[in-house]
Amino acid sequence: MIPKLFQVKPLEGYRLLLEYSNGEKRILDTSYWLEKPMYQELKNVTLFNTVKISGITVMWVNGQDIAPDDLYEYSLPVAVSVII
Repeated sequence: MIPKLFQVKPLEGYRLLLEYSNGEKRILDTSYWLEKPMYQELKNVTLFNTVKISGITVMWVNGQDIAPDDLYEYSLPVAVSVII
């Protein structure tokens, strides 16, 4: 079972820092999604940076989201020192 997502922070390079209820921090590179036509708008950095938690996933102000299972499965665990 995937832990509950409780915080998201946009990073440079269209990556997301995801923080889960079990203390796990993961980074998701969204490049895969940004190549799809329906996500093209998110290449605008200002729009990309509007990402917020919405229920059990993330959502941008334009209504785009990514499935919670994909957030976890395609992200990589990181150490805090790698992020800073």
